[in-house]
Amino acid sequence: MKILIPAALAVMFLLQACNGDNKSTTDSKMGSDTAMKMTEHNDAEMDGDGKMNMNNELMKSMMSSMDKMKAVKMNGDFDAEFAAMMIEHHQGAIDMANIELKSGSDNTMKAMAQSIITAQKAEIEKFKTILASHKENIVKGDHPELMEAMSSMDTKTKETKMTGNVDKDFAMMMKVHHSGAIEMSKGELGDGKVYELKKMAQQIIEEQNKEVKQFDEWLATQK
Repeated sequence: MKILIPAALAVMFLLQACNGDNKSTTDSKMGSDTAMKMTEHNDAEMDGDGKMNMNNELMKSMMSSMDKMKAVKMNGDFDAEFAAMMIEHHQGAIDMANIELKSGSDNTMKAMAQSIITAQKAEIEKFKTILASHKENIVKGDHPELMEAMSSMDTKTKETKMTGNVDKDFAMMMKVHHSGAIEMSKGELGDGKVYELKKMAQQIIEEQNKEVKQFDEWLATQK
């Protein structure tokens, strides 16, 4: 008996140790599975229908351009404010168009993206040239058009349901983006004083309304 008892105890300890290792392995596997499920859940939340996915390059680009527009100094010189905000607004469109060229697959959308880049780069240079020689002209009274256009664009951006398809998302985001430019340009026509800027504003309204229609027609063909 003196020999058997230690042997029995040794066997018992060995079994407990094995069970402990199995439990540890099981717990580790459960922890890994749980972490994976949590990651999948978080990804689903970020990419789900109706969720604004801040990891989306197009959305990040849009939000970045709006932040830069909000940082423009507002001092009552409507023409200077309009030109400065449109420079940032156009740069945002160029950034989104470059994303479409890099990651999109639809030839029509890529062609529109290239057209936007070419046109709006040229307009940015015109705005900069006008600002360089512009003499401050404070326009008295309330002129909320620019900020109202920004607010509307911000609301429409947050309401846009991203699909994960770069071409579709580009078309939808550019529609929202163009709507902001159109509204700001209408403000320039009403309250601006610089002829060259008013002429550019009219051109922006006409061209971007035309592009919005093209985006609508293309989106109508997509399932």
